Amino acid sequence: MLYASSALLIIDIAGCKLTHVLVGGIAGTATMFAIVILFVIVMVLAGAQALPASWNAKRKMDLRDAALTIPWAILLFLLLGFTPDIAARLGMGLDLQDAHFAHLDQLLGVSVPGTVSWASRHWLGHMANMSYSLLGYLITISILLPALTGKVKRAQQVVTANVVAFAVGIPLFGLLPAIGPWHIYQFVPSAEQAKCQSDVLLVRQPSPYWHHASNIVCFPSFHVAWAVVCVWSLWAFRPLRIPAAVLSGLIIFSTMTTGWHYFCDVLGGLVIAALAIVAAKRLSRLGASSQECDVNSSSEQQPVSVV
Repeated sequence: MLYASSALLIIDIAGCKLTHVLVGGIAGTATMFAIVILFVIVMVLAGAQALPASWNAKRKMDLRDAALTIPWAILLFLLLGFTPDIAARLGMGLDLQDAHFAHLDQLLGVSVPGTVSWASRHWLGHMANMSYSLLGYLITISILLPALTGKVKRAQQVVTANVVAFAVGIPLFGLLPAIGPWHIYQFVPSAEQAKCQSDVLLVRQPSPYWHHASNIVCFPSFHVAWAVVCVWSLWAFRPLRIPAAVLSGLIIFSTMTTGWHYFCDVLGGLVIAALAIVAAKRLSRLGASSQECDVNSSSEQQPVSVV
């Protein structure tokens, strides 16, 4: 996590400087980043000395280590928030790919306007539409629950999977920029979709761009990738398997019933999630092997007393 955070900090500072992304209105992008990092470091230190410390005193090492993934997750998500702007600015000379995505959907036999129309008339479509905004709660639960119940391996893997998903997905978004199905199919967008379109067009302008919270990533769908990672995280809790799978399935379906994404965005999100989970598992095994080697080497170096 330290290596990932350090790399992201360097990417954010260099990327914002290179692409003229302005942060928070404070003179100097590095100043804003310093404030953010110092704030998160305080949170990390506070977490390390409060609840995890009491667990450590009780020999509950798994609970301590799992809980320490929470401040790391907060730090990483803060740093990852700047990467979509940087990728969009780097790819602003590329053509929008909405027409290509729509054509690919047609080749696959999927119609987003037809799906939106069907969802407006069917109870399942209404449920899917309502689930779209629940992803934030699902992400929070999928991170906090393993961390607070001592499932240290799963907690660390979930955070790692999110980092890997961004590492793969954000460059793809920069190389294949798009707005969304409403843009190419000309159906009436929601207020949030209209704002998304405005933000995408604004970030692609050569003038300096003020960073702000926005949803500008079309391909691949991070809604889909996050939904899959969340259900994988909660699969460790047997009573939550079916509810998590149902909710995640509805969220994935909602990316098209709400008109937010093309079907190929959904496929891209599924692939990204699969790659992120596989990578997180392998990195976890490598980390465990490295720790085991360190323990063995340290035990071999200890002097042996002779009676």
